[in-house]
Amino acid sequence: MHRIVFISVLSYHLILKPAKRNDEESKPTVPDALCHTAILNSESCASSALTPGTPAPCEATSLGAADVHIPALPSKASSAAAAADARKENYKKRGIGDPEKVSKMQKRSLAQADKDAKIGLRTWKTMSDPCKRFSKSSSSDAAAVTLEVPAASHAPSFTALHPAFTFSYSPTLETMPLSSSLAGFVRHRLDKESPSPVLITSLEAGGEGDCLFHSIAAGLEQMLQDTSHNSEAVQFVLKRIPLRDFALGKDHMVQCLRNHVADRMRDLQDFELLDTLVSYMWQDNWRDGWNPAELLRRCGFEALQHATTVLAVQIQANATDLTVKFEAGPEHQTPFIANGAVNLELLREEFGDQFRQCGDWHWGTQQDIIMLPEFLNIGFLVTSKEQGNDQWIQYLSYTRSDFDYWMLLYWIDPRHYRLLQVKTPSCLAPASFFRIDELPSCLMSHFRLCNNLDIGSQRSSGVS
Repeated sequence: MHRIVFISVLSYHLILKPAKRNDEESKPTVPDALCHTAILNSESCASSALTPGTPAPCEATSLGAADVHIPALPSKASSAAAAADARKENYKKRGIGDPEKVSKMQKRSLAQADKDAKIGLRTWKTMSDPCKRFSKSSSSDAAAVTLEVPAASHAPSFTALHPAFTFSYSPTLETMPLSSSLAGFVRHRLDKESPSPVLITSLEAGGEGDCLFHSIAAGLEQMLQDTSHNSEAVQFVLKRIPLRDFALGKDHMVQCLRNHVADRMRDLQDFELLDTLVSYMWQDNWRDGWNPAELLRRCGFEALQHATTVLAVQIQANATDLTVKFEAGPEHQTPFIANGAVNLELLREEFGDQFRQCGDWHWGTQQDIIMLPEFLNIGFLVTSKEQGNDQWIQYLSYTRSDFDYWMLLYWIDPRHYRLLQVKTPSCLAPASFFRIDELPSCLMSHFRLCNNLDIGSQRSSGVS
């Protein structure tokens, strides 16, 4: 007597993350899916065929043809509701919307990262000097290993700890001049606020669509080489990015930074996600390899093709459909979008994937910059080649400016970024980053003028 196994191939993950929809005809229809639900096995239930989340294998029973029953497929409403519940639970675990929990999670994370960084530094120190790697005690059959840990008050430099470590960017950074307009501003404005001339140059770290991420990675690498304040910057960076990521080279560092931006973009609130895509549709000289309007259409949001600003998203009581309120010129529209709740989750994943790809598929922009400070605890002070109105630092909608460190970037044109170096009377050498309490006063005052925000404070209201 054969045993009959029923396996549901329609799961939560297939609803939220279907295959890329380049070929619409490749999707299984409902009859196709049902054909796969009944599997005859002459011996026993094949545990290897069970998908995650499937109930335990069926017991051996004798069934006739009349007993065969095709299980009902989950409804769209229940699937969308499950997706919404899963996201709410994910937000709850991550502390989204709960400032107290966020603070506790950040403290735990930083404490663990600090512990990992210290272990990593001790390990690399022993690797750099094999002759002093350990000492053996003859009083025991087992060898007792004692690591040599440098005194905290006399912490050696990163280079001293890791003489064999190869930096990816330092040997290839090329010093480049500033635009004549920005150089003129430095001479006529910043020099007047400084006791002696301010010297500013830019550093070329890498080109094409990854130039922004190359510049930031090069700045982080320079922080690893800083020897001031007992190499404090080294520990600061390693709390957030493990040393092994730096060791894997430029492309890996670019991917690490892009991945974090992609995660932040994917987790935007519903209306923010749609509004960001709508704003991208209207950008002049769009240069990315992907098309925002096509992404909206492919994911079932073609009703937004003429929108200019998304105001609100409302999921309906059935947890499947939704309405979107948006502006289209002077008019307000609120279209009903069938299956919108499910399609929004698909759109969310595909949207994040666009930011994850390296190269010219997505060129780094100001949007990417403002997604990184919370992760790195580093603010970015971005100067412009041709800002005008005597304001040369870009406005980036910071809601806070009390980051422990600040990094300097140079936005040359819509297609290119470089790392910026500044030498003031208070600097021993040109620097591309500063502790918040050591930022040159001329840069702090100009940041206040351009961003209407004092460095070291929080904005009362704004958009992050």
